[in-house]
Amino acid sequence: MRDLIRKILKEESNELNMMHYWENAPKVDDLDNTEQMDNLMWYTINYVDFPSDGNYKRINKFIMSLVRYGLINIDLYSKMYVWLRRKVREIYSAEENFDLTLEYVGGDDSYSDWGWHVLSLGKDNFERLLEGYDDAIEFVETLRPIESFTYAWPNPYDFKDIN
Repeated sequence: MRDLIRKILKEESNELNMMHYWENAPKVDDLDNTEQMDNLMWYTINYVDFPSDGNYKRINKFIMSLVRYGLINIDLYSKMYVWLRRKVREIYSAEENFDLTLEYVGGDDSYSDWGWHVLSLGKDNFERLLEGYDDAIEFVETLRPIESFTYAWPNPYDFKDIN
């Protein structure tokens, strides 16, 4: 039975190792603890490394498997999903506050892609942007957004049949 479970887990996550992720991911004991959630989410964003290939399908499959196999429960994932959307809103606020000129953004869809791409670049870039560092602002203004990191994250309703 153990061999079968290992085989299934290996097949489900041939590009990203679920067990390696889970063993090394910061733990969230309290769903309302902002610091714990921040640590988990920045770790997860770095782990999936969206900017390396822009392959949201690879990440979506990984996230789905984490929930499906119970490594992340649905309540935690729902909080993760809310965290992502909150951080993207903060990026949009920074864009407005600093009146950014986005060279490669031409409409609502590419604007959404841009915000999610900025988030996918990780904590340091995110914090430097929010703090208004010139190099971070210049970098995100000229960023060619990859479509779209948001697709990597299943809606919590996608798990409604999982108990």
